Amino acid sequence: MDDDAPAVTDGDGSDLERLVRAATAVAESTEWIDPDVVADAARYAREEVGTGRTRYRTLLADVAGARLAGRDVDDGTGDVEEESDRRAVAYARLRDLVERRRSRENDVEGLFE
Repeated sequence: MDDDAPAVTDGDGSDLERLVRAATAVAESTEWIDPDVVADAARYAREEVGTGRTRYRTLLADVAGARLAGRDVDDGTGDVEEESDRRAVAYARLRDLVERRRSRENDVEGLFE
């Protein structure tokens, strides 16, 4: 793995901030990644710090390439996946997770209007 790649684990959120910056940079330079999805995922990942959950952080790492590190990975079918393909899958999962969370937040807000 690249020594400059953001860490996936941390205890105090400092590595998470490096990861968020990396994922944000990828979003800003990749046409099909919505920076607003990454921004919301970062907010949710910050809320996860200290809870033992890492869903958002893990997917942000995959989008940022921290866990991909530019390497080809055998997917078990004999084909080698490209980093961009894995990033696309990770982003789709992240986007779906963020959209579900946004929907829940909107539902709760609607209860108090």
